Amino acid sequence: PALLNSLTRLEVDAVMAHEIGHVKRYHLQLYVFLLLGFSLIAQLGSYIFMYLLLKSSLFYRFTELLGKQTDSVLIFMSTLALLVFLIIYFRVIFGFFMRNFERQADIHALTSLGGSGPIVSALEKVAWLSGNIRDMPSWHHFGIGQRVDFLHSCEQDPGNMARHHRKVYGTLLAYLCVLCIVGFSLWKMPSDLLERAPLAHLAKLYTQKAVEEPANPLWFQLLGDLQQGRKQYRESVAAYEKALELAPDHPDILNNLSWVLLTAEDSDVLNPVRALMLARTAAALKPVSYVLDTLAAAYYANDFVENAIRVGKEAVLAADPDKRHYYVQQLEKYTSGQRLPLGSE
Repeated sequence: PALLNSLTRLEVDAVMAHEIGHVKRYHLQLYVFLLLGFSLIAQLGSYIFMYLLLKSSLFYRFTELLGKQTDSVLIFMSTLALLVFLIIYFRVIFGFFMRNFERQADIHALTSLGGSGPIVSALEKVAWLSGNIRDMPSWHHFGIGQRVDFLHSCEQDPGNMARHHRKVYGTLLAYLCVLCIVGFSLWKMPSDLLERAPLAHLAKLYTQKAVEEPANPLWFQLLGDLQQGRKQYRESVAAYEKALELAPDHPDILNNLSWVLLTAEDSDVLNPVRALMLARTAAALKPVSYVLDTLAAAYYANDFVENAIRVGKEAVLAADPDKRHYYVQQLEKYTSGQRLPLGSE
């Protein structure tokens, strides 16, 4: 009411024209678009931030120093990072569009009333009534002095208005392109990305321990197991080979290397003949169900089907009752002649 009492009828019309300009330019809908964009960018940023944290040795040292659970520290740091990003996003990106949307609304007031006089006069009164804030900068509206100067420049050169609209919509188009890239990145991002990061850290840890204790085959075996699970087959084979040099009669190392040579999704790594040799040695040393299963698979991969069925039956008999179903399925593949991926259930 105080503002209305201080403005002339023409100045009130200018203020109304300014607000109508927001409506005509669909600024409310664009604000919703910008908020949705924030959600999309924040989601991608959160994934990347947490992935980098979980891969960093410094993060685990920091967690150990605090004496807290990794999950708790991760949530705290991710929340803090999100808060910082929110402040930056709204201050820089959202603020940029807000300021320029205000100029578009000012332009509408200028063109609707046929000149800048009424809207400039209204702005000057607002500045005076608000405590003489004419030259005070504003991150979301531009300073009133800046808005007045812009209106004068548009009145002197009407081409500034069209240039400003092109600037706004060109920037919105660029922003949309960024969102498309972000959305595509999220779509293509592996669903297990955050699960991979700790495994990468664990691989570094095993490698470091292997350097510190080069005569201990355990670290090379663990590294081989880990890299096999990550489908890093070449690295897995290299680790197992090093472990075998240190412990040539270790049945689990022999068995695991044989399994990689049988099931790797890399044709350069596959070596069924050597896998059979390794599996036979492992089974002679440790004839348990999972080792016998590897031997049966090796026989089958080398077209010794009868031997595969015989050893497959031995694996079924040696298996614990709660795990027998898997070995029965493997045996059914051998008896039916299926050429399915070994080890698939």
